[in-house]
Amino acid sequence: MVVREEIPRVMAPRKQPVLLYIRCVQYFAELLHNLCLQHSSAVEHAANLSAAQAAIRERLPEPLRALVGERMLEHVERLQMPVSPWHVQLMLLLGVRRLSISGSVVHVGILDACDASRLQQLSLFYGGCGDRAAKMYNFLYTASNLTHLQCTDFCNNAMLQVIAGTCRHLHCLALHACDVTNEGVLKLCGLQDDLRKNIEILATGGTLTPSSVCAQSLKQIKLTMTKVTEAGVAIILLVLPGIELLRVPDIKMNQLFTFLETLDLDNVQTNLQEFHSREILDEFQLDVLTKLCPNLEYIQVTFIGNAEMDMTRLQSLARLKKLKRAKLADVNIDALVWFLDRVGARIELLHLYTYHTKFSQEKLSITRRHLQSLARLCPSLMTLNIDGYCLDEDEIPVTENLQYFHTLESLQLWSIRLTENDVRVFLSQCTHMRAVDLVLLNPFVLHDRLINQLLDAGTWKDLIKVRILNSPITYNVLVKIVDECPHLRELGCLYTWLISKHQVSEFKSRVRQDNLDLEVY
Repeated sequence: MVVREEIPRVMAPRKQPVLLYIRCVQYFAELLHNLCLQHSSAVEHAANLSAAQAAIRERLPEPLRALVGERMLEHVERLQMPVSPWHVQLMLLLGVRRLSISGSVVHVGILDACDASRLQQLSLFYGGCGDRAAKMYNFLYTASNLTHLQCTDFCNNAMLQVIAGTCRHLHCLALHACDVTNEGVLKLCGLQDDLRKNIEILATGGTLTPSSVCAQSLKQIKLTMTKVTEAGVAIILLVLPGIELLRVPDIKMNQLFTFLETLDLDNVQTNLQEFHSREILDEFQLDVLTKLCPNLEYIQVTFIGNAEMDMTRLQSLARLKKLKRAKLADVNIDALVWFLDRVGARIELLHLYTYHTKFSQEKLSITRRHLQSLARLCPSLMTLNIDGYCLDEDEIPVTENLQYFHTLESLQLWSIRLTENDVRVFLSQCTHMRAVDLVLLNPFVLHDRLINQLLDAGTWKDLIKVRILNSPITYNVLVKIVDECPHLRELGCLYTWLISKHQVSEFKSRVRQDNLDLEVY
């Protein structure tokens, strides 16, 4: 009698059992959270909170404090609750490394006596009316180890001056909808003269030396919906040559490149590796940008969709020897193929989307021949996103010398029509696929038989995320995906599949019972 060896069942990862030590820490963190809630609702609990703070100072060693603080922060985030002033005070005492603080917490004034020396990541949001940022100054003066600062509707020029004089390890500054102007950029650099004087010095060939303590450590600046203009961007590029990432999507660039073109760019080349803008840059502007920033590895720009003009503009980008990632809006695909024929061998990420043309009557098109060219010209492509381009479903399919993508690890296809064979070109040969995000205009092509074939071929064995909308995938295939993808952590959107609400509830219950580390939505 032949005894068949039982094949072990492969399935999504299980949550690991929590160690007793960690469980005790979590329990203590939850008790402290409840104590903060009691203090928020009744002042008479203040004595209990003060006693807890005194006990923490006296009895908990610093490493244990930090662990308790992190577990308390994770607990509050899991509950999706805003942190109260008492949460903030207690977490800072515990020595958390990251924290998000709202304007209402700052308004209470509880931060005046708090120590921010252990903070590395700080998010501030919704300062609202009044100068609530001024109530942060004393707190920020102690934030000597801060590496990441993110502000939404909070920061102002004076606050940037405090940061420039305190945060000597600041690596990333992200400002959104903040009352920050070019003067704030000057303060960030530690420049004393006004903007006009500094621009005149640069225009006459002079150099400006930043004196702020964060000038050497600052590598990333992200500005959206601020009052900074292209003059401020010029200061950043020419005074902070150590910046590696600059994100200024909504700042007009016309005069900036005209000014930069007058300079001796050989002497002011920057170390910028990532440039993000949603502006339409012409060939002159792109030529100046690539001369000033020859080390660019990532670029985000917008085109106009005309083959001849886009090709002329892409010629400048083709000179970038280190370019690996590109996010291009409204680019003509014929021009893109010409560009990839020159640089495609080193492209690892390609994001193509419609921006200005998204709601126009004449859509930008992409053909199957174009997709074949992408697969052939980009042998190292790991991430591909295509959003909004029109592919003719009735176009004659390519049958001779068919090219497949082989190295993709992340695929996102939105608002596009594909046939089943088109989907196979993207997915069937990629053996290390990790993330699949498909929102097709004809989602019926993603059916059980196709998914089963991909699973049986083992191409989804490394899959971590699956997001597919409005497809006729049934419950049996859903179960098979979970059983045969041992790294799967995220799965959706089940309510848009060919699955009843009862089956979705049953599946979620199974995930809980099997203790799977899987997010289902």
